[in-house]
Amino acid sequence: MNKTIPIALVLIAASLLVVFLIRASTLSASRVLEWALVLSVFALLVWLMRFGFREGKKRLAQKSTQQSSLNPRENDVLELLSEGLSNKEIAAQLHIAESTVKKHVSSVFRKLGAKRRAQAARIARDSGYLAT
Repeated sequence: MNKTIPIALVLIAASLLVVFLIRASTLSASRVLEWALVLSVFALLVWLMRFGFREGKKRLAQKSTQQSSLNPRENDVLELLSEGLSNKEIAAQLHIAESTVKKHVSSVFRKLGAKRRAQAARIARDSGYLAT
């Protein structure tokens, strides 16, 4: 379903409600219009929360993973990180300093938008950086 249809239906319904309330009510026209405006804004916010924000969040996640390509060393670190190894164990296995591993881990987190190791591993698996 086209996403503009629900908003159009809401606006049409709000307009009909305004016309009905003006004719059937003892309220002033300006008060009815205020309420119609409030209802329209509320309907718009509900629609945005249901469709707009969710889609925007998905697009943002896809964009960030598409734009952030990991270099080969970061891929190696990510693979070992997803196996649950510590920085010290990763450093020993890749024959690099632990401080270098920390820098690679930070870079991986930044590029994937992760805050924790498990989150980075999950994002990488879901994005295709790692085999399942």
